[in-house]
Amino acid sequence: MNRCFLLKPFRILPFTANIKLNAQVRVDINELHIEYALSGELNQLIIPTPSISPVRIYDLWEHTCFEAFLKRKDSPSYIEFNFAPSGDWNCFYISSYRVNDGEYSPIKKQTIDVSLTADRLVLKSDITLSLLPNFSLKDFESKKIEIGLSSVIEDKNKELNYYALIHKRTKPDFHDGFISF
Repeated sequence: MNRCFLLKPFRILPFTANIKLNAQVRVDINELHIEYALSGELNQLIIPTPSISPVRIYDLWEHTCFEAFLKRKDSPSYIEFNFAPSGDWNCFYISSYRVNDGEYSPIKKQTIDVSLTADRLVLKSDITLSLLPNFSLKDFESKKIEIGLSSVIEDKNKELNYYALIHKRTKPDFHDGFISF
């Protein structure tokens, strides 16, 4: 099962860099594969450099990072993943809209693969389905899962720009951007 998405900017005003952000999500029997592809004038952005020893840390959204939200349609709870181009990451269990219950402890390590050229950044991460609460390939196939994909992009002026599948509010809010997978 495979889907491709174009993430839309929140801002209507011109952005310093001319960029495009796509995402691809593939689900197989064991894993959820997420890939973000950022292309365009990357020299106008601040992209965290790869870390020799990536760690699980908070507040990745304060700089360029990519996020994925996974939710069952029959539950208010969801899982939030944060992936930085540095390789740093985090994962949270959210019991209901914006009620963060802390780090999601079953996931102890998350590997992020990043490739970067002058005009393209690709970030990939695989999530083991068995570590997620009540998520399986069958759930994805039967349309019981909703997903939210988003990104915070920091430009050279240190302005944060917000991209997501959908924007429902007057301010950026990635916790309210779920669509059926």
